[in-house]
Amino acid sequence: MLSKGFIATFFLLACASVCPAGVVAVFDITIDTSSQSGNNGAIYFQFAGGLNADLASVAVTSFALGAPGGLSAAPAPFSDGGVTGSLDTLPLTIDNSGALNDYEHYLVYGSNLTFEAAFNLPAVLVGNSGSELVWQLTAADGLTPILTQDNSGNIGSISYDTAGHFTTDTLGNGSIETIVTATPEPAGILLVTLCALLAGLKLLIRPPQPDVSSHLRKREHQ
Repeated sequence: MLSKGFIATFFLLACASVCPAGVVAVFDITIDTSSQSGNNGAIYFQFAGGLNADLASVAVTSFALGAPGGLSAAPAPFSDGGVTGSLDTLPLTIDNSGALNDYEHYLVYGSNLTFEAAFNLPAVLVGNSGSELVWQLTAADGLTPILTQDNSGNIGSISYDTAGHFTTDTLGNGSIETIVTATPEPAGILLVTLCALLAGLKLLIRPPQPDVSSHLRKREHQ
């Protein structure tokens, strides 16, 4: 008959094989661009880490422009630092490995603009600072910010601190922009549950620790 320890160890290894190395937080962003519909412009992303930040990344997915908008082939997209993929070939993934880690893509504005931002963080944060994703909408020159009330020119931001706590900010543009936490997928909920069981099983199969105090008392009476 299989022992409880063997069964626990087997399940522990099974859970460990599916638990991710990092934590994922997902946000849905929607911006009303109807006032610019039909105009040429660009969208700019930057993902920057602070001092000695943990290596992390954010994937921009589900990017869409309402009619009559669309991505432009020229001028060509620009990127610098830890950037892979593009809005043409999603996901657009930006990590915080460099000084800037930015990306810009020219487009034609439509009624609205939507995208999803999925953050991938280490399982344990040990850095001295968090990181921040900012985005900006520009005029046709790719430089002049539009539709924002913020002096930085950015229209929105999502950041996290050294404890992994996220903060979203429309930067005063709440009348045309929403940033909401995406509903976890059922598979993701199952994965989190399995990982919680993994943590509990580690305690279950931990070998008993010797009673050091009892041993010392015996020596005192010798």
